[in-house]
Amino acid sequence: MRAPTLILQGATDRQVSPDQANALASAMRAAGNRRVVVHTFARMNHLMLEDPSGDPRGYASLPSRRLRRDMLGVLVDWLVRTL
Repeated sequence: MRAPTLILQGATDRQVSPDQANALASAMRAAGNRRVVVHTFARMNHLMLEDPSGDPRGYASLPSRRLRRDMLGVLVDWLVRTL
């Protein structure tokens, strides 16, 4: 895949680890895609929600189900720069 790629990663994601996101980005770069960006967000889980533990068993009891503003800001900035 050579399309511009943005990987948004939660540091507490227990379903896809930050190491896996970085490995994906490295593989894409090795295959010739030089337009890969990875952003990892502290205390963000697989659902892109604030979650210090990232345990999927706790998803239902998270205090907020709002997407994080910092993550949305990175997404919007990347879209504006890339499209």
